[in-house]
Amino acid sequence: RMGLDAGHGRRCRATAEALFDQVADSLGLQLTDRTLLGLAAFMHTIGLVVSHAGYHKHGAYLAENADLAGFSREDRQQLAALIRGQRRRLRPDLLVGQPRDRLHALRCLLPLLRIALRLRRDRTNRELPPIELRASGSRFHLRFPEGWLAMHPLTKADLVREAQQLDAFGIVLAVK
Repeated sequence: RMGLDAGHGRRCRATAEALFDQVADSLGLQLTDRTLLGLAAFMHTIGLVVSHAGYHKHGAYLAENADLAGFSREDRQQLAALIRGQRRRLRPDLLVGQPRDRLHALRCLLPLLRIALRLRRDRTNRELPPIELRASGSRFHLRFPEGWLAMHPLTKADLVREAQQLDAFGIVLAVK
């Protein structure tokens, strides 16, 4: 109904969930967090139905206000926060109003979503290399096979910019 690119959404979801699986235990995340992350990754472009400019804002509005069967208002608010935080500057007030017991999970899911979307920036079906992600608290360490980043300079540049964006939000992303 919203004209999502389902293939791209599935690839983004698979990448986000693969990253999640590597760090869920160390971050104390639950299976419901994986579901929320996967849905945010799949739906991240939903705002394009309104406008390309600020589509992350439009997408957050749609996610929060659409009648999504099986989702409580609280679920929709969390989904909206992730979609809103997928790109550009992370605003300090992004998680204001979220349930206190969900703040840790949302702060962990945001970098996972953002990293996954940067890795899928080209919107192609190409295979990603084996990527190792480790996390502890607000520190994330992303490791690629030797030479892969040198062969993909735009992805490397995106991840460097992403590290700067996350740093302003109190999250450290190291990329090797």
